[in-house]
Amino acid sequence: MKAADIEILNEKEISDLVINSLPGIFYLQDQSGKYLRWNKNFEKVSGYSAAEIKELSPLNFFDPKDHARISNAISKAFEEGSAEIEIETITKHGKIIPYYFNGRVVNYEGKICIIGMGIDISERVNAENAIKKNQERLNYHINNSPLAVIEYDNDLKVTFWSKRAKDLFGWTEEEALGKRVSEFLIYKDDVNTVTENLLLASDNTQEKGPIANRNYTKDGKVLYCRWHNSYLTDKDGKIETIMSIIRDITDLWKAELQREEIANDLIKRNNELEQFTFIVSHNLRAPVASLIGLADVISEFDLNDNEKQEVVMGISQSAMRLDGVIRDLNDILRFKTGMNEKREIVFFSKTGS
Repeated sequence: MKAADIEILNEKEISDLVINSLPGIFYLQDQSGKYLRWNKNFEKVSGYSAAEIKELSPLNFFDPKDHARISNAISKAFEEGSAEIEIETITKHGKIIPYYFNGRVVNYEGKICIIGMGIDISERVNAENAIKKNQERLNYHINNSPLAVIEYDNDLKVTFWSKRAKDLFGWTEEEALGKRVSEFLIYKDDVNTVTENLLLASDNTQEKGPIANRNYTKDGKVLYCRWHNSYLTDKDGKIETIMSIIRDITDLWKAELQREEIANDLIKRNNELEQFTFIVSHNLRAPVASLIGLADVISEFDLNDNEKQEVVMGISQSAMRLDGVIRDLNDILRFKTGMNEKREIVFFSKTGS
């Protein structure tokens, strides 16, 4: 054997060794789609023998629905010099494996060919699918929650707008994304206070409790809402995003106002009752005591006509004073309650004699 032949054989062995040591699939194909070279990993992954691969074309390794995509990628490589694609392959036994393929045009033994590799991306795709599934599940729960969920960045620009946020405030996701909540959602008189609380609350020295404020709706109404906020910060403690879970407390706020009004009214009425009690205990008591004293005089003493006349006059005067007090109380009650129903007024001065 000539030395030149031995050198060529050694180079081919080294080339095969390198190709078969690659972590993924190696292939070399001509413009007709015929495979000229491939590595052992190609046979192992695909399940086809070397003799079978020699007779197959690239389309045999993909689902018919993906034939157009893979054909376009091959054409692009020949036209532009290189191409890459992520696509699912199908093994001889029907197993589906997601792969990343690249290809570059080369001149091999006088032929224009594509040389390239394929890398199994199952782990990455599975991880992405798991993340996507978790995100879909989270979005489902968020969108079916009775509470609105909004996420925005450190510039207060909306990055997420839940279905319930649309139902509550009226703006669609497309209308809300990218807008600052301070410019369209927060009531104008509350903007400074709310934005200050939102942006400072990420500091551990700041209160992280819920924020109650007024919010606009798309149709111009004003709602009272309570915002529960969660802050995502970077390693330096700077805010990256804020997520707010928002509850409409308009009815609760109105009920609270009504409770305050009732409480204030009760306090006022209690004060009036104290005043009324004072009037009764002081103004009403004097003429009653006088009447009781005069009644005792009549019952305990044998009075002559003049004395009886004086007692009757005293009774009449006390009755008139009592009548005056009752009139005053009657006027007070009518004024305080605003009631106009017919009242019967008793004039004691007309019944004493």
